[in-house]
Amino acid sequence: MEMTNGIKADQSVVSMNDLKIVTAYRDLLARNALDTPEAFFDPQLGEPLDKPGLASWRERRRIDLDDEGRTRTFYLKRFTNAPATARREIRRAGCDAKSVAGIEWGWMRKLAGLGIPCAEPVALCEERVYGYPQRSAVLMAAVPGQSLEAWVRGWNATDRAIIRGLFQPLSEMIAALHEAGIVHRDLYLSHIFFDAQAPVEISLRLIDLQRMFQPKTMM
Repeated sequence: MEMTNGIKADQSVVSMNDLKIVTAYRDLLARNALDTPEAFFDPQLGEPLDKPGLASWRERRRIDLDDEGRTRTFYLKRFTNAPATARREIRRAGCDAKSVAGIEWGWMRKLAGLGIPCAEPVALCEERVYGYPQRSAVLMAAVPGQSLEAWVRGWNATDRAIIRGLFQPLSEMIAALHEAGIVHRDLYLSHIFFDAQAPVEISLRLIDLQRMFQPKTMM
């Protein structure tokens, strides 16, 4: 499939079993029995990725799926009974989200449309009760490479050419965000991944878009 800035060009979505799934991943999820809300919220699914300070209503999990003999890694974020403060973020985000998980899903798809490299959306699960989001989950493909935060810890004077080569794609990425009126409130080196095996112009990707938003006015 054709790629744009390292992201699959075809971002069409199909509805299946109350999920929204990027068409290119429909068969893969079906083969791995990961195509229902019950599967998405299975407490035994994947490897928990807990961290200090992570609220109990939020979960992060690493999932390895078999793709016709090849193992592929994905990450799942789940949200159950989000507090009122989190529900307010849904309205504020500016990406037409209908749930907490829908925020990152919406931004991944929107950034892909703008040509800004980011994590790749795979599927979205949303369950609402009386019009209010009860639980939601977003599945995304693993991003190649490592965070810039991890890379810089090992870089030294011999890596100057690599570091200088990243100035332009990094500045272009951030400029494209700001030109679109988008704010990434967690724009740290830990949330920018660098793939040393890729051409430099498509070597960077943004992750963790949950706290992005598009204010109605920019100063």
